[in-house]
This record gives sequence, structure tokens and C-alpha cells, in this order.
Amino acid sequence: MGRWSNGLLGKGALLLMTLLTLALTVGSADAAKRQSRIVVRSKQKIVVCHATGNGGFVSVNVAVDNIITGQGHGSHPNDIIPPFEYELSNGESGSYPGHNWTAGEEIRHNGCARPPPPTGQIDVHVACVDVNADGTYDAQFGYGSSAPGAVTIPVGSGGPPNNYFSPAPQGRGQVTTFTNGTVLNAFTVTDVTSASLTWTVSYGGHTSSATATASFDLPCEDTPSPEPDVPIGVFVTCVVNHPSTRTYDAVFGYESGNADAKTIPVGDANNFDPAPEDRGQPTVFSPGTSTNAVRVTGISDSVALTWTVAWTTTNKAIASADFQNKCAHPAQLPIPPNNLPIPPPNQPIGIFAECVTNHGSTYDATFGYVNENAAPVTVPVGARNSVSPGPADQGQPDTFVPGFVARAFTVPGISNSTTETWRVIVGGEVRVATATASFPTQCVTDPTVPVDGAGIDKSVTPHTVIVGQQVRFTLRAFNDGSLVLRYFDAKDNLTGHGLRVLSVTSTLGRCRTRRLARSSQVVCSTGTLAPGQAMTIHVVAQATSPGTWDDTATVPTTPTGPPPPGAPPGPTVPATAPDRTPKDNVDAAHVTVISPAPPAVTG
Repeated sequence: MGRWSNGLLGKGALLLMTLLTLALTVGSADAAKRQSRIVVRSKQKIVVCHATGNGGFVSVNVAVDNIITGQGHGSHPNDIIPPFEYELSNGESGSYPGHNWTAGEEIRHNGCARPPPPTGQIDVHVACVDVNADGTYDAQFGYGSSAPGAVTIPVGSGGPPNNYFSPAPQGRGQVTTFTNGTVLNAFTVTDVTSASLTWTVSYGGHTSSATATASFDLPCEDTPSPEPDVPIGVFVTCVVNHPSTRTYDAVFGYESGNADAKTIPVGDANNFDPAPEDRGQPTVFSPGTSTNAVRVTGISDSVALTWTVAWTTTNKAIASADFQNKCAHPAQLPIPPNNLPIPPPNQPIGIFAECVTNHGSTYDATFGYVNENAAPVTVPVGARNSVSPGPADQGQPDTFVPGFVARAFTVPGISNSTTETWRVIVGGEVRVATATASFPTQCVTDPTVPVDGAGIDKSVTPHTVIVGQQVRFTLRAFNDGSLVLRYFDAKDNLTGHGLRVLSVTSTLGRCRTRRLARSSQVVCSTGTLAPGQAMTIHVVAQATSPGTWDDTATVPTTPTGPPPPGAPPGPTVPATAPDRTPKDNVDAAHVTVISPAPPAVTG
């Protein structure tokens, strides 16, 4: 007892606190869990997993002295003992390295019982490869896991489990935690110089490898550029006069042609004048038109109230007591129908890039439009009628007269590296026309003739799934010509029967699905597709069979057909006009379906 007491006094208060803490942990498997070192003294005990001889273990408490001196369990070849620091009653101290610890740590942490065998499997794949200008390549890898939960596999090849690359180094930034499901692009290895690069993962008795090379047939898809922001227009909807108090109320609205909501806090970019600048106006501007965004009451007849909103450009709405549009029912909000914007036209209006003129490092872009209505349609320059980059007003028309106008306006001096975009919103739908320096039609040499210009883009996510999981195809069919396309069909063919179509939706027209002998086909049809207009189609399918399944979308050159009765005379064109860009009439994607993990073997 003297040696024990003298040791405590010699070590001081810090050691005393340490020992008091350890007294609560030694002898408990749960308390010792995940500790890399345990500090113990003579007569204290360590939890040891004693091998029973039949492959199992039982938990026993063994005195540290017996372990250090090799007596009892310290001499059993198959027992599992954790590493620890010790100080014996004879003054000897040191470190015990553990016994069978690398192989047995998980068993001890599981209460000296063997953990259940892993279930499910992990399959790895190459998602895509991009080749760099210097001859190296970047490879994106992904995986699919049918394990019921997250699985952690450290980098290395000393297992199983294994998680390594070859050639070396084995670690190249790969994931070490694999979640259930499919992860298409888990990580990217850049600037690979070897002829091939293989990622290998072993888990649950299953080994999967994926090899990337510079000649891999699927390049990485570029992230689509977001739609450019366009100005947010503000306007006065109507006013209500109060002659007895010589005041008026003003109702303001806004219009946003942006693809998503824009937040503009009250301040320099969103204010009223005269003060106060905050009069309850919105700070979040959702896409579309709001005729009743804010109502300001009790304004003096002698004051003109201005609402200013700045988003890419500055727009102002000025209300006054003599504003001509009076609210029909002042007490009712929102504004009644006779104060709402004019309904959209019944016939298509389209916009298009007609031609370009190149000037070395710059070019001029000429745009046109077609209006099949019998009367002019007005779309004020601003949020619904803008040109970018640059100011929203670049000479484009705000009144669209009936008929075909090939060369409505020209934007000069555009840098060859810049894409010029005209954007018009008609009837709540967006029209987009773009021009680049490489536009195929030249203003100087090519005659002004209408052309068809159907095109389609296609993407899929994810590219690799397990049988039973779903994939989503997104198709965007568009009209980049200068004629209204009629009886327009966008077709999507899924070869084989490894994918079963679950649902189809489209922003225009109607869709139908049919099962053919060797494929499934989706057809989405719309009566008209105006120049600059697009339809977006979403196809959701379920993987039913392993393999690689191709999916091809097409938009054939479509007869434009005659204009509707009562429409203004249009240009004379053949039944099928030439397609300006025939190469974009087809787009394809493919999906790799892998088998699910075999069921776990029990018993």
C-alpha cells in the first residue's frame, strides 16, 4: 500500500484526476470502446475477449499484472487484448501493444461477439473522362451501393475491405464513406498521365473495379450556363382618388422574366421616393407578373410617388393623383379583372436570329420576328422584352406588326467571344433568340428566306443505377429557325426493355407512350412551336434489367403547314423548308444498369 500511496503523492493532482476518470472506464467494454490507449495500474482489470475454441469469444476481466507477466489470459494465443499503458506495484511501467488487436478490435467493440457479416455490395464505375490539351485526362468516378447503410472503407489494399487506385498512389481523393444508392459523380481525379487508371473496391466478399482511359467514350457534360438575369420592370397598376382629403392611393406591380426568384432588399436598389423608402414593397421578386405587389395609401395629391427597382438595369414607376388608370373597386384587392394586363394573343409570335455580319474581332447580329395575329401585339421594352448583354433596350421593336419581319433590328459591334440574346415573354411563355460570330447565315451574302430550325437537347441523371432504381431524362425541344413549326413531334426512343417508362410530362402539348417490339417510344406533340420557343419534356423510367441502354431523342424537320384562318399573309415556303442546323435534330444518352446485391447468407 505504501508504494501505491507514495506514487499518488509523487504524481500530484493531475495523475489523481486521471486515475479517478479511468476507474470509471476500466472493466467496461463500452467505456473502453474506440480508445487507442488505456492507462491502468496494478490490480486493475482489462476487458479481454477470451477465445472459446469454437470460433467464438466471451468477455472476461483480467488483472493487468497477469497480462504483462504472461500469466493466464496473457498467454492465450487467440484472446483479444487491447493496447494500454501500465504502471505496476513494483514500479515497472511501460506500454502493452495489444494482442490480436488489428484483427479483433471490431469483435471487442461488439461485446466480444463477431459482428454480423456485411450485406449488400458496392460497384464502382467511370462516369466520364475529359482529355486535356496537354494529353493528360480528368476522370470522374462514381459508385452504387446496395448496403443497407453507410459503409466506411479506408484507403488501402491490405483488406478486404479494400479501396485503392492502381497505378500508385493508392489514394487519389476517392470517397471512403459509401452511402446507400447511386452516386454518379463521387469525385474526380485530375491530370492523369498513366495510360489507364483503375479504382478497386472490395466489400462483403465482392470486388469491383473501374478503369478510365483517355479514349473512354463518354465525355463529361458541361454544366449548362444559367439563364442570364434580365431586368425587373415595375409599373403603376391603378390609383384611387380621395377628393375630400386631397389624397390618393396607388397600387404598384412588377414583372420579372427571370427563371427564379430574385431578392432585392429595401435600399438603393429597391426604394420609394419621397421618403420613407420602405413602404411595404416586396423584397422577393418571383418570376412572372404581379399587378398587386404593394398598395401605398394616403399620398398627397401634390406628390408624385416613385418606386425604383434596380436589377441589371434601373426601372421606375411613377404614380400621381391624375394617373389615368383608376382602380375600379378601390376596396377590393387584388385588382379586379378589368385592371389586369391584356390577355395574350391567340396566335404564335416568334423571334429569331436572322443573320450576322462579321468584322474580324467583332460581328453585327440581325434579328427578326413573326406575328401570325391579325393585329399588332405590343410588348414593352423591359423585363418582357430585353437584349443582353448590355442595356435591355438595344433597338428591338416593342410593337410586333402582323406578318414575317426578317430584319427587325441589328445589334452592332459585338465581340466574337460574346453570345447576343434577345428574350421576349408573350402570353406567359418565353421566346429566346441567340446569335454568335459563327452563326451560319451571313447578312451580306445570304438571301432573306424563312428556314425551319428544330433542335433537341437531352440529359439523364443518374447515368448508372441499380435494378429497381429510377432515372430521369430531360429533353428540351426548340425552334431556332424563323418559321412557326406546326404539328410538331418530339420523339424519345428507349432501346431494349431495360428501362420501363413510369411517367411523362411536357410544358407544351400532349405526350403518349407506346411499347414496341424492341424499344419503348415517347412522343410529345404540340400544334405550333414558334421561333425562339421551346418545350421541356421530363421522362421518368425505372431500371428493370442490367446492361447499358441507349436512349435517343429526335425532332424531324417538320412541315410548317398553312397559317391559321384569318392570319396575315406570310412568306411562301416549300412544304418542308431547309433546316438551318440539321446536326442538332438528334441527341442521345445512355444508362448503365447494374444488378442488385445478392441476399445475405445467414445461418
